[in-house]
Amino acid sequence: MATNSSDKPRFNVADVIIVVAIIAVITAFALRIYNIFGEKDNTVQVRIDFEVSAVSNDEIMLKENDKLYLSADDSFVGKIEKFKVSDTRIYAYNKDGNPVKAFVSGKSDITGTIIIECVKTENGYYLGGTRLLSEGDVMAMYTKTREMNFRLIKITEIEKDKNGNEISSTTGTQATTAAATQVTTSPQS
Repeated sequence: MATNSSDKPRFNVADVIIVVAIIAVITAFALRIYNIFGEKDNTVQVRIDFEVSAVSNDEIMLKENDKLYLSADDSFVGKIEKFKVSDTRIYAYNKDGNPVKAFVSGKSDITGTIIIECVKTENGYYLGGTRLLSEGDVMAMYTKTREMNFRLIKITEIEKDKNGNEISSTTGTQATTAAATQVTTSPQS
């Protein structure tokens, strides 16, 4: 018995396109699920040393644990951990032409630390996952009572143990200095 070969279905270009499209949709769905559930949490707390220069003495109005908000979009940034107020100093020249420290009447400098939640990547720390924090940056932030420009001086990640308690950590420079001090102060035999 003879069979007609024209009745057999063929696998053509349209079928290949459909199969590739189905594979692409399944792959995209799998990657989306992985990104939602499989990615580890990379949110960390950082301690930032800051400086605010030449603030009017009448307008300081800061308190420890004040919440900070970013002026650009009113998003919550973190809280003031501690701060210190000192008289604003500038360098001026006396009548002999020598530089001298001078105090600015009615102005103060504020230095301190703030605690911020950031997203840690291989490129650094990102505020809200979008704004890269860099030492030397100036960020306009406000509390309930005052808006100021904060200069970021030093950024340090806060390390925590398994229970969530803060581990006191030192930077490489501090550790080297501590080791050198320990060596020089140890009794000689």
